[in-house]
Amino acid sequence: MNRRPQATAKTRTRAFKRGDLDIKRFTPHDTRSTAKGHLRNMGISREISEIALNHKLKGMEAVYDVREEIPERRRALALWADFLQACEQGTQPPQPHSGKVVHLRRVA
Repeated sequence: MNRRPQATAKTRTRAFKRGDLDIKRFTPHDTRSTAKGHLRNMGISREISEIALNHKLKGMEAVYDVREEIPERRRALALWADFLQACEQGTQPPQPHSGKVVHLRRVA
C-alpha cells in the first residue's frame, strides 16, 4: 500500500497551518475556475469549457444544442487529465494541436 499521497497531504496541511505556503484559502470552486482558465489556455472554446465543467448552456445554444453525448467535451476532459498528469509527474504539459499554429525557430 502506498502511503506517500497520505504523507504528502499531511505535510501540505502542516505547512499550510504554519504559514509556510504562499497561498490563500482554496475552495472546491477554485478548482473549477483553475480548470476553466487552463482549458481556455489550451485552446478549448468558451462553450466547450463551460460544458466540460457541467455548466448549462444559455440562450439559443441551450435550445438548439441538445446532444446527449458531446465529443468535444470528452476531448477537453482528456486534455485536462493529461495536463494534470503532466503536472503531477513534473513533465511538459500537453500542447493543443492546431493546423493554424506555426512554430518558429529562433535564428541568431
